[in-house]
Amino acid sequence: MDLSNKIALVTGGGSGIGRASALALAAAGADIVVNDIDASKASAVAGEVEARGRRALASVASVADYPAVEGMVDSAWSDFGPIDILVNNAGIYLFYDGPFGD
Repeated sequence: MDLSNKIALVTGGGSGIGRASALALAAAGADIVVNDIDASKASAVAGEVEARGRRALASVASVADYPAVEGMVDSAWSDFGPIDILVNNAGIYLFYDGPFGD
């Protein structure tokens, strides 16, 4: 698959499936906006993308914060242009250590 000249935004891209998605898209030729709530993780993955010869932007924003998401998209658009691919990966699992009802 050739994703040259495509822009991908990966939420939750700082680790796990999001990181793997960002790197796979970069390997296919896409430039990547790496979003995460952890700045150091987003920056690290953006560095990995750039090391593979693609452009990358680390974006710190919570997808639960609408104004922050607007800012993330505006920044991505300003730096790269329109987003072609969106990977909605961000999410948190909070462990519940209690009884479950029927």
